[in-house]
Amino acid sequence: MRERVAPLVTRTSYEGGWKVVMVWYADRLQEDAANALLKMLEEPPPRTLFLLVADSDQPLLSTIASRCQRLYAGGGRPPRLAPETRAALLDLLAEGPGAGYVERVAHAARFAARLAAVRAELEKSDPAADGDDDAAREVRDARINARLLEARDEALELAARALRDVLLCRLGRPAAELHWPERADVSRRLAQRVTPGAALRNLRLVEEAHTQMERYLAESQVLESFYLRWEEDAAERNGP
Repeated sequence: MRERVAPLVTRTSYEGGWKVVMVWYADRLQEDAANALLKMLEEPPPRTLFLLVADSDQPLLSTIASRCQRLYAGGGRPPRLAPETRAALLDLLAEGPGAGYVERVAHAARFAARLAAVRAELEKSDPAADGDDDAAREVRDARINARLLEARDEALELAARALRDVLLCRLGRPAAELHWPERADVSRRLAQRVTPGAALRNLRLVEEAHTQMERYLAESQVLESFYLRWEEDAAERNGP
């Protein structure tokens, strides 16, 4: 790594553009090679992109992994939401949108607060060092924002699956077809409050919320709009 890769990295590109350095089997690097790679990542030449290809990120040095943005080519990715956060969001969704304007806004605020807590946890797990310069801090902030976007997508996917289960229950499908068959009672209870058409529209609201957030609309406003437009049959909800 020091003898072959480092000298190449310091060279300028042929046309003055970006250079791309691909490190295959990065998870199999020996200690000396890993330390040499870490040195290059800590003080990278300008306009240089490092691509580390690995079967798993677990064997990587934590100092290397913390400087990378993970992209999962295998079709899956590890969860960004902690189990307790996922459980709390599912419990919140199980309550439905709320009985009136104030309650709906409160539910949206609780959902947004969970996402804010995720950001706090990410910042805690990836603290800025006292000696970091502005560039290093910008890289850290970008890394945290990328992970937060993944967590937000996961939260919206959670909502979509919960509302899909409600739709399936409203259509009379068996519990075995639900994403969470163990929560079939909750899904059936929510299904009793909506028509099939309303259940489908509620599911589409999640897709709309995702699109709005990708356009950088404020999360709190998007979630509030989602909860306020979440359809329920008030007569059914308040009935005996």
